[in-house]
Amino acid sequence: MTKRQRCAAVPLIAMFLAAMSPPPAHPEDGNDRGLDRGTIADSVAEFSGGQGDDNWYYGYYDGDGPVPYSTEDFERFPLFDGSWSSGSLDYWTAISAYGGHPNGQVTSGGRKPEQHWAVRRWVSEAAGTVTITGRLAKQDPGSQGDGVDGHILVDGETVWSQHVREDDTVGVEYAVDVSVRIGSIVDFALDPGGNDWQDTTRFTARVAVRAPLGLGEQLSEFINETTAGLASCEAGTVAFSGFVGGEDEAPALGERLDGLMISAVRELPRFHLIDMDALAQALETAERTRSDLRDTFAAIEIGRMLGADYMVTGTIVAMERSAVLFARTIDIAAETVVNTSQTTLITHNSL
Repeated sequence: MTKRQRCAAVPLIAMFLAAMSPPPAHPEDGNDRGLDRGTIADSVAEFSGGQGDDNWYYGYYDGDGPVPYSTEDFERFPLFDGSWSSGSLDYWTAISAYGGHPNGQVTSGGRKPEQHWAVRRWVSEAAGTVTITGRLAKQDPGSQGDGVDGHILVDGETVWSQHVREDDTVGVEYAVDVSVRIGSIVDFALDPGGNDWQDTTRFTARVAVRAPLGLGEQLSEFINETTAGLASCEAGTVAFSGFVGGEDEAPALGERLDGLMISAVRELPRFHLIDMDALAQALETAERTRSDLRDTFAAIEIGRMLGADYMVTGTIVAMERSAVLFARTIDIAAETVVNTSQTTLITHNSL
């Protein structure tokens, strides 16, 4: 039976399959605001056909540099035709708006068996501490490959690495604080591992500095963005997971966000918010925790148990000088994510 979609949304799987398509005119959420407040670089919004545009460059590591597979090994791609590549059919290596594809020593399609890491480079225009956030996930799931490794390097030092399995189209949302100077080189590299089979991968990045808004204004803007997708949907019942993560570093932040979200949903005239006690009981019955609801399919399972039409989930990634907030609204019946929102707070330790 075809699942009827009740909101203007992107199907769950389709959210992660656009890596090699032409870039959108605006950031991933499709809005017309350009860069968000506090954001100084965005790999999707600023993707272009010009090397150096907005301080972004596109190329690869091939192991021939003074330090193999590091900053000094970078070579720029010469050809742009919607994606960046060498222009040769000898290699799979490419960079697109949403991610890229490396080339492996074990390869296919008549390509040369050489290890190439696909690399997106940003040259910093700021000095101080910045927060880099984004997603690493497979675009092309399959059982033949061995997954992909994503790396972030700052001036040659690896500051973040993560492996995603060959079938993991959800992947990981990351957030990392790094110190940069004007002219620092920040590389986002895709490493094929043992082979490059079905290695088309989503690897996005946003770089943020201190936002000009006060903390209360930042939180209100984030909550409004989160509920905007819900407000465009058909009337229904809503379950809210509460914000999880950051309990030790910023416990008051989660409580404040929970209160703001509950109030905002209750103010929507066509929606009924399911009591949080009912959510707690359903989690206990299913032997799950609120943290489990960060997994979309677990959230759908609990939403069905509650008889909810929609599930709103929230995550806090707290660090020493910042916190990154993520939220999603899920249409339970359609198994569809109808809205996602993200922001970086620099002032949460003042709570």
